[in-house]
Amino acid sequence: MEKGARARRRTATALAPPHLLERIATDIVGLRREAEVLAVALTSGRHVVLEGPPGTGKSTLLRVVAEEAGLGVVFVEGNAELTPARVVGYHDPSTVLQIGYRPEAFVEGPLLTAMREGQLLYLEEMNRVPEETLNVLITALAEGEIHVSRMGRVRADPGFRLIAAMNPFDAVGTARIGQAIYDRMCRIAIDYQDEAGERTITERATGESGRLVRLAVGLGRATRDHSEVRMGASVRGPIDMVHIARGLCGLRGEERASRDTLLDAALAAFSGRIRLEEGVDRTPEEVVTEILDRLLAAEAAEEGDEEPSGGPPPRGRHGPAPSHGRMLEGADARAALRESSRRTLSRRELESLYGELGEVSPAVGTVDEEALERLLARDPDRAAALLSDLAAATDVDLRRHARRLAARVFVRLGRAGRPSHRGLRRLVPRSGRVEGDLDLERTLERSGGGLPRRSDDLVLRSWGGPRRALCLLLD
Repeated sequence: MEKGARARRRTATALAPPHLLERIATDIVGLRREAEVLAVALTSGRHVVLEGPPGTGKSTLLRVVAEEAGLGVVFVEGNAELTPARVVGYHDPSTVLQIGYRPEAFVEGPLLTAMREGQLLYLEEMNRVPEETLNVLITALAEGEIHVSRMGRVRADPGFRLIAAMNPFDAVGTARIGQAIYDRMCRIAIDYQDEAGERTITERATGESGRLVRLAVGLGRATRDHSEVRMGASVRGPIDMVHIARGLCGLRGEERASRDTLLDAALAAFSGRIRLEEGVDRTPEEVVTEILDRLLAAEAAEEGDEEPSGGPPPRGRHGPAPSHGRMLEGADARAALRESSRRTLSRRELESLYGELGEVSPAVGTVDEEALERLLARDPDRAAALLSDLAAATDVDLRRHARRLAARVFVRLGRAGRPSHRGLRRLVPRSGRVEGDLDLERTLERSGGGLPRRSDDLVLRSWGGPRRALCLLLD
């Protein structure tokens, strides 16, 4: 008890407001409130999950607060192959075969290291970790101890904390966290910084200021609000764009970055970072080009120019451009032919089929998403049929909106009913295959307690799942 009290007093002193606020002002941009909450949560002995999109400063926030508190951090990268043995620890097979199950044969994992030494266990990408591995943490969070096979009970030092970071659920490759974990942790939501904050971050990272930073940050923020983008770029995109644009200007001898230079830098920095909505016919390059041209047009209007620096945008460079009476060739011609050959429905035909059209699409080229949600709640089949026909509408804008919404709506309809259990893969023993983690207990049983003579005597544990999987495909 006395040791725990001393640890809490030491942490509280290190995180006294003057020290913490000075460090926050120096090293962290736009996360002052979150930093204060995290510091107090750690001082109070709470475990914390930091939840937010990539690039919002979760790792930086933890590093600053931990350094200010004088606490060590044990880092664990979460992924689908993280097994309980790699978190807790394991008995080294070769040592066990020589001296048996003794303490010196045990290789300590990051969880036990953090618990014994009273450090912070930082689990990154927690929602990518298998459920079986996360269940190991429940006892450590609730009781401050863990039971290890052949080692007994290990109690945590009072300074031990679990700090987990995770991206939102709709990020690719993630899964929902069970309530048993969430109920034992405090949650701090971290969002993107405001525009001024992102400019400050970009200026600090690049040493640049002015036009390049303004355009890069504006483009990055616009990707998050674009109707066809499911996940936009973080502040890392503007940082990369400024670095590349500055280098291209030096290479090409430009004092002021032209449109082509800005476009090349923007495509390199952003096209791989954004994720489009399902069903969108455009490419990330086309979306980035559209946003950049819009920003340059606004800049030209403010400066009184007729067109952006670098001349008019080249037609057809990233996707088909309107023909305006000119001859189409190559990919542009194929796209135009494919579009013209589709059977479309006029608005009059749609009105004759669906009396709800005026509610869902009150004006040409628009879709009222709230009205569509109400129709989905009343009659899901009717709403699905309407959305399918809207995706074949003669109105190009209406067709584009409907296709963007269709993927999300149909996936949600397909998920209706009893939710499936999170994660179907489990660690299962396999013999005759030299891959996975060695199951020492079963190996010794198979070899009669002695050294295994053949590879067939080894029993290994690897992730296994059902051999049959079902997938619903909607055309």
